[in-house]
Amino acid sequence: MSHPAPARGESPLGGRRAILIIFLISGLLFFAGSTIPPLVINLMRPLPVGQSQSFATNPGPTLGLDPTAWRDQTIPAENADRPECQGESILEVPYSCLVIEGTSFYRQVTTTSETDKRSEVNVDSALTMFMFDAPVAEIQDHVRINRSTAYPVPEPVSSMRLVIPDADSGFDGSAFTRQGLQYFFPFPAERKSYDFFDRLTQETEPIDYVGEYEHNGLKAYEFTHTVEPRRLTPGMSQTFIPGSKTGSTSVDLTGLAEWFYTPEQLQRFGHSPTDLVSVTSYFTITRTFWVQPDTGTVIDYSERPHIFFAEDDAQARIFGTEPATAYTLYYSELQWDEATTSAQTALAEQGLQRLTLLQGFAYLAKAVAFVLAAWGVALVLLRRRAKETP
Repeated sequence: MSHPAPARGESPLGGRRAILIIFLISGLLFFAGSTIPPLVINLMRPLPVGQSQSFATNPGPTLGLDPTAWRDQTIPAENADRPECQGESILEVPYSCLVIEGTSFYRQVTTTSETDKRSEVNVDSALTMFMFDAPVAEIQDHVRINRSTAYPVPEPVSSMRLVIPDADSGFDGSAFTRQGLQYFFPFPAERKSYDFFDRLTQETEPIDYVGEYEHNGLKAYEFTHTVEPRRLTPGMSQTFIPGSKTGSTSVDLTGLAEWFYTPEQLQRFGHSPTDLVSVTSYFTITRTFWVQPDTGTVIDYSERPHIFFAEDDAQARIFGTEPATAYTLYYSELQWDEATTSAQTALAEQGLQRLTLLQGFAYLAKAVAFVLAAWGVALVLLRRRAKETP
């Protein structure tokens, strides 16, 4: 059976059905390019359940109270030859006789697990601090956060447990409500300040956007803050571990002024050497995060914590920026090690690759849709011309 030839000037591909199919495919591609990538990206935003991440810092230069000397009530070998440290008891020598220099670092494992709500995730962190080659503190932290915002849920479901082995002290906190970011940044990160939760003060402080830089080969937003000196006691009023020898997580001392101050400081603060003074422990810290903004992945981190003695808030503001053997309990400069930054950078790169593929798909789908639409329009015009041609 023979088929009728197309009318003069009419292309076999220019039939009405073919043109409709072209416009339909064009519309479907444009719709796919406009909706599928944003949908997949929205599915990528929530924090994943069941992930485990390890973090560690390089050994950083450290000034601090020798925990072994404190435990054994002895003078550290590093200070044993100092004339002012020749006493029968650590209570008879200046506090500086118990302070030594060395290194410290920490190791941390953070895991996520499901909750009874799909929009939330449990975050559990186990951190061990090493000081002068020995573990000196263990922190077990639990918080439930919103998977999309990375902020804690507004419910009393957070808890924290601190153990200080050599001092046989610490606390086991009851459930409380927490505010502020801590372990993760939102996806994506924005150029703004975020509320940040400090585990030692148990207070929330803003952490500020500083600028955009290249870090570890990736675009990164830098966020930093300095927590002004805070007494450790108020934020640590929790239930202490059974068997603890101390009733407070702060360290408070009373003694002769000459135990805590240099001759210059005695004059500066108006004390005579035999004045009886009471000092309490304060805490300050400067933190800096480098965050890959498109994925919200933290690719590097540094901190400078300082725990020290001071008589009052005014004195604390002076001592907080000046670590010294006369009053420092712990000071260090810590930054993630290469293994940690490499793992976090690789994690950010994986996320960026997915985003690049999705963006490429969106551009390609829309480009093909545009070409098909243009082709369809051309066919319509050709069809009209063919009809108008006698």
